[in-house]
Amino acid sequence: MTTVVIEAIASMPPTPPESMTVTTEQPTPTPDISAHYRSLTSGERAVGPRGTIMFCVSTADLSEGKGDLYVAAGLASALSAEGWGVSFWPAERWHEEPPVATDVAVVMIESFVPGLLPPSTATIAWVRNWTASWARLPYLTEFDGVWASSGLASEHLEARFGRPVPVVPIGVDDALFVDPGVERDLPIVTTANFWGVERRLRAVLDDLSDTHPVVWFGANGAHLERSPRIDHRDRVDFFDLPGVYGRSQLVVDDVIDPAAEFGSQNSRIFEALSTGTPVTTNTSAGLAELGLAHLPVFDDADSLRQIVERFIDPSPEQGHEVAEWTRLVRDRHSYAARARSVAPLLDEAIAGARGRSSRSEMLRWITVKQEELRHASRERDGHLITVRRLEREAEALADTIGALQGRLAETVGPLEELRELKGSRAYTLLERYRSVASRARGR
Repeated sequence: MTTVVIEAIASMPPTPPESMTVTTEQPTPTPDISAHYRSLTSGERAVGPRGTIMFCVSTADLSEGKGDLYVAAGLASALSAEGWGVSFWPAERWHEEPPVATDVAVVMIESFVPGLLPPSTATIAWVRNWTASWARLPYLTEFDGVWASSGLASEHLEARFGRPVPVVPIGVDDALFVDPGVERDLPIVTTANFWGVERRLRAVLDDLSDTHPVVWFGANGAHLERSPRIDHRDRVDFFDLPGVYGRSQLVVDDVIDPAAEFGSQNSRIFEALSTGTPVTTNTSAGLAELGLAHLPVFDDADSLRQIVERFIDPSPEQGHEVAEWTRLVRDRHSYAARARSVAPLLDEAIAGARGRSSRSEMLRWITVKQEELRHASRERDGHLITVRRLEREAEALADTIGALQGRLAETVGPLEELRELKGSRAYTLLERYRSVASRARGR
C-alpha cells in the first residue's frame, strides 16, 4: 500500500467561502539567498547535529541550469535549518569513494550506482521523474529506501522494489519564490527547456501566438523549430525566475510524456504559484493528490486560449482562486514542509544501515565499470568538442583569408594601372616640368 508523507495535505482545512477575501502574506526574498545556496553546494554546511546527508547530483555548479541540483539544494536548505549537515556529490566525482562520515546518500539521478558508498551510509533513491527508467534498474533493491513523486509512481516502484515507497513530491523554496511586486507586463510565459525530447508545447504556443503574445525562456532553444511569432529568449538564471514569474500574467507548464505517465508534476507549478502567478499545465495526472485538482489543464491551442482569456483579465472569483492556490503551495509544498515530512524516513534509513559492514562486490564492480564508461564517454565528447571547435576556427580563418584575398585583388588592379601611368611619356614630361618649376621657386 502506498505511503504518502504529504501529511499536511491530508489535514488540509476547508476552502474559505467565496465571500472571504484571501490574502497571502509573503516574506521579502533574502538578498543573499544565492550566496546561501552556494554555501550549501560548496560543502560549507556539511556538518550538523542530526547527521550528514549527501545529495548525489549531476553537478554542483548552480549556473548549469540542472533541475536535479535545484531540487536537491531546496530540500538541503530546509534540512540544514532543521539541524542536518548537507553536502553534494556531483557526477564528476562518482568514480571516487565518498567520505565515510556521510549518514545518508540521497540519489537524484538514475545513472548513479551506489557501489562505492561506505557500507554504513544509508541510500535513498528520490525518483522525481523518469520513473520507468528507475524501475528497470537491476540494482534498485540495493537502495535502503525509494521515494516517489506521486501515487502512480509509488505503486509502479513498489512492485519492483518490494517494499513501501513513500510519496515525496518536489516542492518550492518559499523564501526565494515570492511575488516581487512589479508590473505584470508579460502576458503569457513559459520557461520550458529543451533536453532532446520533442515538446508538444511548441505547436500549441505557435498557434496561440496568433492571438496572444507569448514569451518563451528556455535552455537549448536553438535546437527547437522556432516560430517567428513567439518571443524566444535564453534560459533565465534560477535566482532570477521569481522576477520572471512575478512579471507574468499566466505561466504555461509542459510535462513531458515520461513524467505525465506517472503524474510527476514539474517544480514550475509550485514556483510560479508561490509568486502568486496562475499556472496551467498539460496534464491533470497527479494534481488532485497535491491539492491542486482545479488547476486549469489544456490539451490543445483552443483549450489553452480559453484559459488565457480567463486569467489575462481575471474576475474577483478567479483572483480568489489563485490566491488560494498560492496559500496552499506555500503552506504545504514548501521545502520546509518537505524537510519535516522526510525527517522520520531519514532517521529510519540511518538506523537500518547502522552496523552494516560491507556492500555487494558485484555492485561495486558494476559501479567501477559504469564510471569507466562514463569517463570514456566524457573524453570522447571532449575530443569531439575540440574537433568541432577547430573545424569552426578553420572555417572562420578560411573566410578571413578569402576576404583578405578579395581586398588584395581590389588593391592590385590600381597598382598595376599606376605602374603603367608612371612609365608613360606624358607622366615623364609632367615630372620634368614639376622639377623645373620647383627649382624656379627656390631661387
